Amino acid sequence: MLTHQAEKPSFPCSYCPSVMARKSDLRYHIGKQHARQSEPLACNKCDEDFPDKYVISHVYKNKRNYSLF
Repeated sequence: MLTHQAEKPSFPCSYCPSVMARKSDLRYHIGKQHARQSEPLACNKCDEDFPDKYVISHVYKNKRNYSLF
């Protein structure tokens, strides 16, 4: 088990300072945070464009204190 090892494995993101404990978490992180769609998504609340739905919800939740869902 990973919890019984003296040194836990770490998987750093090559795009940002994030470090994940599992390789699957790193793949998920890169897919959500750093993958870009071919066309940006336009927000219906403002005139900004975002790379994906995750980023739009993150911006509204953390920056504007507003939830889309």
